[in-house]
Amino acid sequence: LASSIPVIADARPHVTLPILMYHGITEDDSKIGEYTISSSTFESDLIWLKDNGYTTISSRQLIDYVEKGSVLPSKPVLITFDDGYDNNYTLAFPLLKKHNMKAIISIIGSESNIPIEVASSELIEFGNHTYNLHSNDGSRKGADKIPKESNEDYARVLTEDLLKTQEIIKESTGYTPVVFAWPYGAYPMDGSG
Repeated sequence: LASSIPVIADARPHVTLPILMYHGITEDDSKIGEYTISSSTFESDLIWLKDNGYTTISSRQLIDYVEKGSVLPSKPVLITFDDGYDNNYTLAFPLLKKHNMKAIISIIGSESNIPIEVASSELIEFGNHTYNLHSNDGSRKGADKIPKESNEDYARVLTEDLLKTQEIIKESTGYTPVVFAWPYGAYPMDGSG
């Protein structure tokens, strides 16, 4: 079947945009695992990116590229953190400052606190990772729709939850986030959730 969605031609040169996603950073080797790396590994990643000509960008720069035709650096990269753990602020943020690199931290609103220094930094952008829908308790996995839940009920639950975190971020930073990271990467319409 032919798609009824029009394809928009873009005459601009092709841009490859790697997105690096992190969760936790630690200085305790016993806590290194699937979702947590050492601060030295994170700093090594930053140095490698810089040495190989990559420039970190914000989601706003990406949106401006798409919507307004703004120019991106020749080798752009997005650095993202999911969950908003304290170590994103205490360990990752100082390294980002040291290397003058940007990152997006998508926070779980009910569990995150946004320090003033980070909120006012031009290096950190905050995204939404739900307010209280980041669990896998058997009934709902993250922000997924529950089987047999009506679309109206799901829309209400999701909207109410996301708006809480949007408000927290706006109150702390002065801007409304444009990034939403689906918990567990399980977007409800892609069949993975």
